[in-house]
Amino acid sequence: RWDGNEEQLSWDEGENEWSVIQSQPESECEVYNKCGAFGKCSVTDSPICSCMDGFVPKFMDQWNRGNWSGGCVRRTQLQCERNSSLIDGFVHVEGVKLPDFLDSVGSEDIKECEDKCLQNCSCSAYAFVSGISCMIWKG
Repeated sequence: RWDGNEEQLSWDEGENEWSVIQSQPESECEVYNKCGAFGKCSVTDSPICSCMDGFVPKFMDQWNRGNWSGGCVRRTQLQCERNSSLIDGFVHVEGVKLPDFLDSVGSEDIKECEDKCLQNCSCSAYAFVSGISCMIWKG
């Protein structure tokens, strides 16, 4: 289909028509980049898009009209960007889709993974998955 949706159809001889077996995406939140960078999507919320903690809509006028694809930006600059002696930290987030592009970094545990991310000011997130190791995202 031209709109980015996919349907698997089956011809019903008795009804003489096509019937949908399955379709994707199953929900609006599965649409690629629906809420943009640093946005989170929940089909149970209204509106379905919101910014992660510490972030605000990048283009408020578009956001308010329901175009969330511009995503969100940090509310305040990181300490490492200010050359401050203060240390940045992370917010624990569960139940979200991981970003598409990552760097895999070998590390023994979650603390080492976090430390590696904190050593790089462009590192925006990390995840440690047993059996996969440490994954970090930059930008």
